[in-house]
Amino acid sequence: MDNRQEEWGIELQTKNVTPSGLTIVCEQFGGENVFELNTGSYFVIQKLEETGYINVEYLPQEHDIAWTAEAWIINKDATTTWDVNWEWLYGKLPAGEYRIGKEIMNFRGPGDFDQEIIYAHFEIQADYGRETAD
Repeated sequence: MDNRQEEWGIELQTKNVTPSGLTIVCEQFGGENVFELNTGSYFVIQKLEETGYINVEYLPQEHDIAWTAEAWIINKDATTTWDVNWEWLYGKLPAGEYRIGKEIMNFRGPGDFDQEIIYAHFEIQADYGRETAD
């Protein structure tokens, strides 16, 4: 499964899903050759189509998109969460099956690291936000 990186003990899940954002839940337990794990602000969203997962297109932007250079630490043997709002980048997403990718880095030292994109799957329901009749 692409939501798990066994060697580093990382697994990603989602919660609080809306058409404009969600919360990523990152669990890190065990793993081998784990040094300092971190991620940054970058993410990618892909939609499941008949041919597989396809990148969702960005909204037209006045300027080039620039991701900030934070290094958010992923603590060992702990659960970390990140709230993501993509409305500024993708708009509100229509109903469908998606995955969000986060680039995770296993940092050993300057110039000595591995990076991998790990995905968390989510679904936006067709009836999200509709009023229900009593």
